Amino acid sequence: MEKDDKVGNDVCTKVIQKGVRQQRYRLKKKYFNGYTAQEALSNKPANITHENWTSLVNKWSDERNKVCNKICDQQ
Repeated sequence: MEKDDKVGNDVCTKVIQKGVRQQRYRLKKKYFNGYTAQEALSNKPANITHENWTSLVNKWSDERNKVCNKICDQQ
């Protein structure tokens, strides 16, 4: 693959983004769902920094992000 190949770069970017999204999904499912935000903060996975975990928990705790969860849970 050429370094400047746009199609190849786009494909690689999408694969990496999908992997990151899946990792966040698994983290949320295992360490956040079913817990309060404070419990989730104290239950930090070993492979993530404290700052990154705090950022994710704050994002997932935000009411704007809970709207989709409520809709998805009803289906």
